[in-house]
Amino acid sequence: MTRASRLAFGLVMIAGVVLLAQNTLADAHDQPGLARWLAPPHGQHTWHAWQVIVATWLGAIIAALPCLLLRDRGDRWRVASYVVPAVGIALLLPLTIHMPIVLKTSGAKAFDDWCIYSGIFALAAHIAFAAMVGARAKAIVEGREPMAVQTIYGVTVAMSCVPGLLVILPPMITSATGIPIVPLLFLMERWGKRARDEAALPLAVARIAP
Repeated sequence: MTRASRLAFGLVMIAGVVLLAQNTLADAHDQPGLARWLAPPHGQHTWHAWQVIVATWLGAIIAALPCLLLRDRGDRWRVASYVVPAVGIALLLPLTIHMPIVLKTSGAKAFDDWCIYSGIFALAAHIAFAAMVGARAKAIVEGREPMAVQTIYGVTVAMSCVPGLLVILPPMITSATGIPIVPLLFLMERWGKRARDEAALPLAVARIAP
């Protein structure tokens, strides 16, 4: 993938997360207690959460395709082209993992509710995870020592205890969700090698040029 295609993919993913948050808050009007209190005035639910998530993944792929024709130039956007999609994927991947399970067992409305309460009880964990994944991507691309995968996993689970200290379920769900994600965090090292090769190629060409 070119830098432009990676950036397009990541930006659409982040935009989809924003849309999902807006849609979820609007849907919170139908919920009692805290969820309804957090909902914006005059909110209007338009799509089910699963529709927003699927549309985001498809939209990101479609947005990336024409950008494959745009060639990389110099060192511009090299680091950002890895950090932005990493953050976008980190924000949406946990709910994407939950989606087929909840849809299969409880249906679309239950998954809408799942997203509402995920935002209430695990928002800090979602934000922390995305921030740490972005920082890990940046460090790898720049050739620095990245944050350890074990640290990212541990901090994310710990953050799910806010306010999960009173509710044991969020840390348990976060711990289980992280299991299929951990191998992907280790695979980020391959991104780093590719990015460092991109940076080294112009220097290598310059050295052998007459």
